[in-house]
Order: sequence, then structure tokens, then C-alpha cells
Amino acid sequence: MGSPVLSESRPAFYALEPGGWRDYLTLLHPPYTLWHLSYVAIGAALAPHFDVERLVVALVAFFLAVGIGAHALDELKGHPLQTRISDRTLVWLSAVSIGGAVALGVYGSIAYTVWLAPLVAVGAFDALTFTYLIRYVEDPGATLAELARVVKQGGVMAGLEFGVPRGVWRPLWELYVRLGLPVSGAVISHGWREVGSFLGPSIRDLHERLPIREQVELWRTAGIEDVRVRRLSLGGGYVTWGRRS
Repeated sequence: MGSPVLSESRPAFYALEPGGWRDYLTLLHPPYTLWHLSYVAIGAALAPHFDVERLVVALVAFFLAVGIGAHALDELKGHPLQTRISDRTLVWLSAVSIGGAVALGVYGSIAYTVWLAPLVAVGAFDALTFTYLIRYVEDPGATLAELARVVKQGGVMAGLEFGVPRGVWRPLWELYVRLGLPVSGAVISHGWREVGSFLGPSIRDLHERLPIREQVELWRTAGIEDVRVRRLSLGGGYVTWGRRS
């Protein structure tokens, strides 16, 4: 049996050779799960009062619901990661992990505030933010509407996304995403070269099929008013925000 290393045909740069424990590690999508868990930790660190217990509960709940549950359901639909985990096991993993996350949510509602659950149900959060999401969903309008649903009237919703620079900066950006990213990624591994090669076309495709002005209309249709957009840096990113009507 070969060593657990990435082969040229693997579906993701972090995917290990199929079989045994390696399938379960691959299923976690380690870079992305750790990336998003770091947001939970950063948010806790920025809170007025740092609570270790709440942070641990939030990290475990997120890991169960997304790191295991959501990823198991993703793999259940056609095995995109090419693991050998049976469908029955994937269903069991998703059910148990999501059930555990819900249990932690109930515990949090009881231990910290009983108002948390009703707020989620009726949509009463003061603010909601998301990052680099619109490029990856099939129906951006429906996604924005569902995000807006959990924000209370007058609350703020904001999103960060990659942009395509304009003017003199566009050729330099094209050089960076067409050559710089793939080459620098290839120095690390074949998988990272694929990641570097993916980003540019992904960003370009979003702005060709859904320009920013059309994205703004989707925000308004979702129930967000006074929508504004601000380009960041040299145009390689932009923030969109507004208030729930």
C-alpha cells in the first residue's frame, strides 16, 4: 500500500490516498475547517469579556455541524472527495454530529440565555457578515434572502468578496492570477498549483455572469436597503453592506 500522499488525480490538494483513517481526515476538509474555526476564536477574543467555556462550546459545535456533519452530507452526494466511506456511515456521521451540535446549542440557550433559540427562529440578529460566499453558491439570490432572514429589521448585513481591478491595475492583476499564483503554488505542490490556477477564473467568472450592479439588485430583492459597495485596496476586493428593511 502506498504512503498517504497527494496524487496527481486527487480531487483536492489536501486529499490523502483513499482508504482507512485517511478518508476520515480528508472528509474534514482540514484547511477550510481550521480556517473557519479560527474565525470563531478571533470573534471570542474580540468580545468585551473573554469566556473560555463559551469558546470551547462554540468550537466543538461548529466542528461537529460543519467540520463533520455538512462535509459528510457533501460526500454523500457523489463522493466528490473520492473517499471509500460507505453511504450508511456518512449518514450516521452526519446525523450524530449535527445532533451533537444541536444539543450544544440547546445547552448554550439554557446555560447562557434562553432568548438565543427564539432569536434564531424569528430572525433577530443585530448583524450578519459573510466572506467569499457568492462565487460558490448555485442561487446567489436565494442565499442572500436566507441570510437576510435571520437579521432583525434595521440590522446590518455585510459581505466580503474578491473583485477584479479596473484601469491600469487590471493587467497586473491578470498577470498575478494567471502566472504568479499558479507558479508560486507549484513550488509547494501540485495541489497548491491547482488552487492557484482556480482562483483567477473563479473570480473572473463571477463578475462576468453577475456584475456588482446585479449583485446589488439581489441584495435589495433579498430585503436589504441602502445597499452600498466599497472597493478595497486596488480593487482586488470589495465589501457590500446594507440594512434589513
